[in-house]
Amino acid sequence: MDEGKVIPDQLVRQVVDAVKIVTRQLVDGYRRRIYVNEDHLTGALVSMLEERLKGLSIRGIRIVPRALSRKEEMVTGADLGVLMNIYTPNFRLSKALIAQAKRCECSKGYYLSRGSLGKVVEQCRKMLKITSSAFVLVYTNNFDCGILVFPAGDIIALNRASCTALSMLYTIRLDRLFEIFMKCHVGDPMIAEVYWNFSGLKDFMAEYGIRHGLLLMLISEERLQRTSLFR
Repeated sequence: MDEGKVIPDQLVRQVVDAVKIVTRQLVDGYRRRIYVNEDHLTGALVSMLEERLKGLSIRGIRIVPRALSRKEEMVTGADLGVLMNIYTPNFRLSKALIAQAKRCECSKGYYLSRGSLGKVVEQCRKMLKITSSAFVLVYTNNFDCGILVFPAGDIIALNRASCTALSMLYTIRLDRLFEIFMKCHVGDPMIAEVYWNFSGLKDFMAEYGIRHGLLLMLISEERLQRTSLFR
């Protein structure tokens, strides 16, 4: 029973299912070379999730998603930022997570995106200076693996970046990250408390030099009727 939950379990499951579908589409596109690098993959990720989640409404709460990508020359920080705003009669919260994106082609035993270990670790350190809700997304060309998620701190502690070495760490898939994000087990409210609505997403990305952003507004239908969300 999820009666009385701030975010209904049915809504969480719908989002998880959407992430699973988008993940398979991205893996397929990566295998067919439609998306050839992290930037292409992450841009497609946020835009596809925006489209997939539009209009989703369950038990009086609607998801209003927005995606945004900034010019590469404006970016100095994370590849991905996810901002969630929750507006219900009894609950109001803004929180966020950030991530670096990497690629792994399983059959070739690559290091992450062929990058140096030092670069990967430094990127993780920079993210952790912003928030502990920092992760590394690993895009694979394997349907079984999908998109894997590692805590940035674990990458630093392991101090290795090959696919074989990463298998020593516990990982979750991207859909599971969204599930625990929506259930408020992860996500940083301190860095996000001043960022609301689409204008807040733009400011959040500018403040932390984020390339691709996804805003998930979870808003009661009653409030939606009297709130301007797209300032």
